[in-house]
Amino acid sequence: MKKLFIVMAISIAFAANAFGQSAFENDMLIAPGTPNVTLGFDFGLGLNAGFEYPLGSFDIDTARFTYGAKAVGSLRFAGGVMGLGVGAVGTLHFAWGCLDLPEAFAWARNIDTFIGVGLGYSGILYSEGAIGGLGLFSHGGSSYFFSENMAVTVAGGLGGSYLGVLLKL
Repeated sequence: MKKLFIVMAISIAFAANAFGQSAFENDMLIAPGTPNVTLGFDFGLGLNAGFEYPLGSFDIDTARFTYGAKAVGSLRFAGGVMGLGVGAVGTLHFAWGCLDLPEAFAWARNIDTFIGVGLGYSGILYSEGAIGGLGLFSHGGSSYFFSENMAVTVAGGLGGSYLGVLLKL
């Protein structure tokens, strides 16, 4: 399974370099007021999903950031045990294209790096019962935009690690 993910990641990197085009909207890949959804395959045999609404943006020198709110969920299966997580996180995005990168790194203009921190419920169901509770949810990762509305995302954190797709609505 790990070899499959490695092959997929390498294939995505080559395709991104060969077919990438600028996906910017006012120097941002994730622009305020443009909601998006993510769906990914958890590295621990499961699914992750999210719905994000970018609320605003700010600049620090030439760097542009977007912040928003995201509902997240995950479902994992392993050895007769099912894990479930749902939560809400605040997000912060950084688009690498706002930097004055050399032409050799033109492909990096389509990368959006993000973090998210918030609260959620995480539980485990097994044959003898269930355990769970409220706690901290956090994740971070990067998305590579192949077009204005679609990206491949790799993320990890307390809410799960996944390889998935991001679609702007």
